[in-house]
Amino acid sequence: MTNDKLISAEELVKVPVDDFEKQEELPKDMISYMTHTSGTTGIPKLIAHSANSMGWRVKWQRNILSLIREKELAAFHISPVHSRFNIGISSMMSKGFPLLPIANPKKENIEQLFHKFQPRIVETHPNNFVQWVALARTKPEIFKSVKYYHSTFDAINKETMASFLNTSSEKRPVFMQVYGQSECGPMILRFHTKKSLQNLDARNMGYGMKGLTEVRIVNDKGEPVPNGTPGNIHMLSKGRALTYFKEDTRFNENTYDLWWDSGDYGVKNEKGALFLLDRQVDLVQNITSTLAIEDKLLDSLDFLDEVVIIRDKNGQPQPIISVCEGYEMNWDAWFHEITDLPHLNEPIIMNYDDIPRTATMKVQRLRMEEELKGR
Repeated sequence: MTNDKLISAEELVKVPVDDFEKQEELPKDMISYMTHTSGTTGIPKLIAHSANSMGWRVKWQRNILSLIREKELAAFHISPVHSRFNIGISSMMSKGFPLLPIANPKKENIEQLFHKFQPRIVETHPNNFVQWVALARTKPEIFKSVKYYHSTFDAINKETMASFLNTSSEKRPVFMQVYGQSECGPMILRFHTKKSLQNLDARNMGYGMKGLTEVRIVNDKGEPVPNGTPGNIHMLSKGRALTYFKEDTRFNENTYDLWWDSGDYGVKNEKGALFLLDRQVDLVQNITSTLAIEDKLLDSLDFLDEVVIIRDKNGQPQPIISVCEGYEMNWDAWFHEITDLPHLNEPIIMNYDDIPRTATMKVQRLRMEEELKGR
């Protein structure tokens, strides 16, 4: 952008204003804001929010930020069409954190930005961390200034988190993992350190925030099941959205009074921690968790930067993998790692950028299954 296109904030505040447009304040529970869903399981929706629903989500995030004493630079790359963008930006601004908004998540740009500005906090989608992990391993100095990592939406494999924590020059860097959904906002969280990752089951998402969010596990009839029994994940959030815009029926199909059917499948242990196993629509026969297998392979095989297990036309588990730039496929290592796993088809190798994704970098698994059936 040329200088003649820029507007100086310093000059702007000097402009005299003779008349103000009166602000109209909407009712607290009226639709006042709409965002986009990722569309991993079908057609994306427009989610309708109110001042109250978004306000509770911001409260959740501000509680987290209150744990950080230093008001230092936060790098932020989140899709602007999703509610997480609003929550993150408004929370950090209200707490006085300087921001480094990132539009281009390509590794070359990340290297330049982090080298120049040296942020202390980084938040992005889980798959962006997976995309950047090669940088963390080959050029760890790029991330040495970071003390706090923040991953949103979904689970992330253990070795990716460990790789970023190991780059930090801080004694006790922290990786905060958050599980949530656009309809309910941030829900479950867990803080990870270098030490805690050593004996971690990466499927363990952690716990809700008391008074704001919690989850339960239910059977197909929506009836709660005991801890230790897998089932559908229901969410209870003060920040639950109002509806899908002009699709009330579609929204209400997922409600059980105040509870929301997340579409995810999981289990709670005896202490009440949530373990995320799969999407309900992605369940594969005879496999407890495709996500756990994906984590294991990504953690063990450093030449891979993506592993996705979908169903072939016969319902069998079909791995889709991507080989890291500069590496070659190591078939001996692959077959060694899958020896003790349930049967998997021979993997299909794709370029990372050719794997279909949503705006938040989630893999569009159902779309890939449809494309596979057409082969």
